Amino acid sequence: MATVTVTASNAGGSISQRFDVTINPPAAPPKVGATLGDQTVTVGAEPVTVDVAAGFAGVVDSYTAASSDDTLLSVSVDGSLVSLTAVAAGLATVTVTASNAGGSTSQPFEVTINLPPPPTLAATLGDQEVTVDETITVDMTAGFAGVVDSYTATSSDETLLSVSVDGSQVSLTAVAAGLATVTVTASNAAGSTSQPFEVTVLPTGCLISLGDISAGAIVVTEGSWASSDGCLSVHATTDNTQRFYAKYYSFTLSEAVDARIKLYVSAISRERFYLLEGAGTSGTKL
Repeated sequence: MATVTVTASNAGGSISQRFDVTINPPAAPPKVGATLGDQTVTVGAEPVTVDVAAGFAGVVDSYTAASSDDTLLSVSVDGSLVSLTAVAAGLATVTVTASNAGGSTSQPFEVTINLPPPPTLAATLGDQEVTVDETITVDMTAGFAGVVDSYTATSSDETLLSVSVDGSQVSLTAVAAGLATVTVTASNAAGSTSQPFEVTVLPTGCLISLGDISAGAIVVTEGSWASSDGCLSVHATTDNTQRFYAKYYSFTLSEAVDARIKLYVSAISRERFYLLEGAGTSGTKL
């Protein structure tokens, strides 16, 4: 206990008054309360937050926390909330310290850090079409589920189609006409999963016009007829059905030889059939 004397003065004199002050010792340091439970976190997943208030009793002014291995697990503190962020698979110990003016008390708990499972397949990646010297970009995100750390992609034939990857974006650059398979692989620390899709590389070239062909002008019952530019040829089948063969993908029918004729493009490695009807119409894929 201490006594404080207060004196008030003026020109005529002064007067004093005393009062006693009781000085209490500091609060006792916090004590360990409930046991802090061990935790499990996963690499690549959202951080896990643990409230450590129940782990201590008494007056607590602040909390701190430390990880035994920051290369496996990082920690941060906001009040009594400790956030656990997985970095790599393993086992780490987190030590939480509760403090006040009288001292501090610590309590540890263990954290198991697991790898996520490998990515799994999700939506089917759709087949694509690209014209020679053209580049298109396709986002692969929808094709995979789970934690994905990186994507890679390969072309089955780099002489037809080259590929490059930026994040989940796969760029397809057409080199020469043909059919290529692109295989996309999604990976994380636990493994990888792949999914293919086909890319048809279409040639550049003329727009086919049949304006110089009128009904009955070309009747092929055997053999073939070809236009001088090489863009179009007519082939007879055994039932005398006329088929129009095109070297290029784009075409326009200005006058039909028949009400219904079939055209197929086989400059690429799989045939595509079209139905042409009436003058001035374009092909529709069957």
